[in-house]
Amino acid sequence: MKQKIGSDYFMFKDFKNALNNLDFALNQKSPFALILGDSGVGKTSLLKHFSNSIDKSKFQIIYLSGHSPTPYAFVRFLAHSLHLPIRASMIDASALIIQTLQMIPYHLIIFIDEAHTFNTQTLLEIKQISESAFLSKQNLFTVVFSALPSFKQKLLSPDLYPLWRRCFPKINITGLIHEELKTFLDFYYNKALTVKISDEALSVIFEHSKGIPGIILSFINDLLLEYPDGNISKNIVSEFISTNEI
Repeated sequence: MKQKIGSDYFMFKDFKNALNNLDFALNQKSPFALILGDSGVGKTSLLKHFSNSIDKSKFQIIYLSGHSPTPYAFVRFLAHSLHLPIRASMIDASALIIQTLQMIPYHLIIFIDEAHTFNTQTLLEIKQISESAFLSKQNLFTVVFSALPSFKQKLLSPDLYPLWRRCFPKINITGLIHEELKTFLDFYYNKALTVKISDEALSVIFEHSKGIPGIILSFINDLLLEYPDGNISKNIVSEFISTNEI
């Protein structure tokens, strides 16, 4: 019943396409890239896998996860990550960051997870730093936003629409397709366990989870804990969903 532990992730179609698009953005040194998807769809796993696969001599990654920092808090975080002294003024700190980025021998990638928690002012500051860096030297760094689908509406607001236009590629991860479900489960579990789940039961699980990998894994874990020995039918799954209000 225990999931496999390791650094590999199941390469479902959406995941592969997202990796290819991120790789394209990196090679083009795009200023911004955008990854949208529901919770559990694999956005953070995608960032981790991508981080482990790039050439560290050419690219360096800074990772920041949500919590809606103020513009100055973001600038301080970036300065700290680049091992720079903290300046009293945000203007001075930003200028030092840009000066440093011009001298480093690698292309910086800033992964911002849960970007939907960022406020408009901080997002505008990120855009401002990028534009200032662009005037000094083309595309000194790439920002990859990873967020819930609702983040799109925020970027489409009048203040942030210029940032939306600069995001390329714009990646949507929706999850597994039904034909990938069995292979997905075989990847994470002992096949002797997953064969206990009937095709009809799997269809119910897929429909209820909307193909979102994280939801599927959580559901299967709970299901196999409650029914470790018996065959799992469609009726069992339906009753389990109803009883647990999943």
